[in-house]
Amino acid sequence: MALTECEKEIMRLKKFGDSDYRIGRLMRVDPENVGRSRRNAVKRLSKERLIWSLLKRLVFRDAIVFRLISLKPSSPVSVNHRI
Repeated sequence: MALTECEKEIMRLKKFGDSDYRIGRLMRVDPENVGRSRRNAVKRLSKERLIWSLLKRLVFRDAIVFRLISLKPSSPVSVNHRI
C-alpha cells in the first residue's frame, strides 16, 4: 500500500504547514485534489498501520503461546525404584 509520488509530496509539504491552496499552486494542481489526495494517503497509511499492529499482536501472542508450551512440564517420568 505504497503512496504515490504526488501523495508523498503533498504529505511532505503539509508537514511543513503549507495550506492545500499553496500546495496546489506549487504542484500546479487544483487545491481540491490536494485535499482529496491527502485524505486518501492518510486512509491508506492508517490501514497499513492497523495491519502491522494486528500482525505484531499475532506474532507476540504466538510467541507467548509457544514459550508456554515449551515450558510446560512433559509427561511425568516414571522412575522404577528397586526395593
